[in-house]
Amino acid sequence: MTKKTEAAQMPAEKKPSPPTSAAEAAADVAEELARTVDGELRRLESLLSGLDKKVGSLWGRRPTRVKQLSLRYVVDYFVKQRPLAPGAVAAAAIRRPDGDDRYLVRLFFLDADGKPIQGTAPVLSMQVGGFDDELTRTFGANDLIILS
Repeated sequence: MTKKTEAAQMPAEKKPSPPTSAAEAAADVAEELARTVDGELRRLESLLSGLDKKVGSLWGRRPTRVKQLSLRYVVDYFVKQRPLAPGAVAAAAIRRPDGDDRYLVRLFFLDADGKPIQGTAPVLSMQVGGFDDELTRTFGANDLIILS
């Protein structure tokens, strides 16, 4: 058998037929682009979901909105929640800016090593519009208060 007859007997690979018009070519490109974008969106959705879980564990799910947070409220929260925080030796309040004149504040308990107790102790996350004078003075120029 010659090479010409061998090639004639081998089944031809299935190649997509070339588009017959510019509209078909554009439709093919659009379809491929849509598949690519869909795949990337699914990948991004998965990444954001993982990030949401990590951030959610740090800042809590949906922060409670509070117009003004007081030192009295912070202390009362820790006193009332302390029985639900086994192993806690201290408590902390941390704040971070969240837009104009707003803060995200997180209240949580610390273990003997000074690390946040995760999973078993209560945590409160709030979006705060401002602080009373006592809490403003307590924070001072810092973003962290530790109570023991």
